Amino acid sequence: MRPFISVVLWLVFLAILGGIGVSIYNAGVSAGLAQAGAVAGGAVAPYVYGWGFHPGFLGFGFLGLLFPILFLFLIFGLIRAAMFGGRRGWGHGWQAGPGPDAWRSERDRHLADLHRRMHEAEGTDPGRSGSAGAGSGGSDAAGGAPR
Repeated sequence: MRPFISVVLWLVFLAILGGIGVSIYNAGVSAGLAQAGAVAGGAVAPYVYGWGFHPGFLGFGFLGLLFPILFLFLIFGLIRAAMFGGRRGWGHGWQAGPGPDAWRSERDRHLADLHRRMHEAEGTDPGRSGSAGAGSGGSDAAGGAPR
């Protein structure tokens, strides 16, 4: 229900903005027609391109294209935030997850398990420092390399 309501509110907002824009345009046209009747007849001065003319995008050459693109990103980002509510889907930083060092605990758990299985295959106790049962010197039963 929330997305439907936000779409309806955006449509109402855009309709209001469109109405304001049309009324401002009509006011400008009316003012222009009123001034055109007041201007005395005669030759119109030509428009001369001089030092003030800057070809390109907004006077900044190729980089002037950057500002409209960034403006579009801003507009679409604001629309996305208003309709869908923030940064959904991009994660929530380190607070929600296991943290930046989670791979270390996983690696330690995996290596401890591998160590325990290798000692079980040899028949020795991983807690003792002696090597009772490791007399062959060949490859172990877990498929490791020879010693």
